[in-house]
Amino acid sequence: MSVAYFAFGANTCRDVLVRRRRIDPISSEPASLRDHRLAFVQRGIPLIEPAFASVLPQPGATVHGVLHVLRDDDMERLDRLEAAGYARVEREVHAREGVMPAFLYVTRSPTHGLRPSRRYRDLIVRGAREHGLPASWIDELERFPTAHVPGVSDAVPWIIEALDRVLRRAPD
Repeated sequence: MSVAYFAFGANTCRDVLVRRRRIDPISSEPASLRDHRLAFVQRGIPLIEPAFASVLPQPGATVHGVLHVLRDDDMERLDRLEAAGYARVEREVHAREGVMPAFLYVTRSPTHGLRPSRRYRDLIVRGAREHGLPASWIDELERFPTAHVPGVSDAVPWIIEALDRVLRRAPD
């Protein structure tokens, strides 16, 4: 069986979803979630990754993202990875085939006033480009203010890559 999953954060980026998380979608296509806005309200790790993305209801707003069709076991894996701060919910998304239900992850406890790291925001921009999301959406993503701590922020990609190497060797 397969499951429809709408990604709007780092999971739009193939490098994150496929290489780091070892989830290879059956298919992926641009999609949108209406009457919601993208917000960096999921508390992360101060100074390193201070905020992660979520969506919040907002009439008239649209969040662009990627509709991935995943195998059931990959969705279960994603549930385990996202369970710490997010709840899996079902919403109607607009895709090539029309409106359809899809699962997505929303923060359980939004914290307003946070900024994502430049690295994290740039992953979302990269994913948007990879999947041909609208240029206006990419421009909007690039305008999100970011947190950057010289030295600490610059080391984060190296730290994440080292952790990924260790975790890829560990069994699930």
